[in-house]
Amino acid sequence: MAIEGIVGLFLLLLLDGAGGDEPVAMGVEVPGVTGVGGAANLTCHHHLPTAHLYTLKWYHNDSEFYRYVPSDAHSPVFTRSVVQFKAQEAWRGERGVTLTLSSLTSSASGEYKCEVIAEHPSFRTETRAASMRVAGEERGNHTCKYWTSSARV
Repeated sequence: MAIEGIVGLFLLLLLDGAGGDEPVAMGVEVPGVTGVGGAANLTCHHHLPTAHLYTLKWYHNDSEFYRYVPSDAHSPVFTRSVVQFKAQEAWRGERGVTLTLSSLTSSASGEYKCEVIAEHPSFRTETRAASMRVAGEERGNHTCKYWTSSARV
């Protein structure tokens, strides 16, 4: 009877921990520099060898702006509007997603982080980040002043 209890405990621990220590292979592609008013593609690749994807999220300077939850049948994709850029899903596959950010402003500069979370039982979370700088001047934010002189010589 004691052996049956030990075997049962061993099986429970084995099944409960399945995939818990699995490595998540990840990578992000973010352009280092782009221009004001332009567009940029951000790609997050992932590989979960023994688990399914629970969620994939993108953050700009620690503020979430994109979320993909494959198990949510009604609205698997969430994109939050932000002032710095417009985000649109360009491609989504089994092992990654590419977003196109457009109408970039200089405040879109900063850190872009992708977070991947595996499904139960591990809920293993991995993140990768890269920085992007948006260079150039904003249009429409500057006022030109012309001075004229009415003095005659």
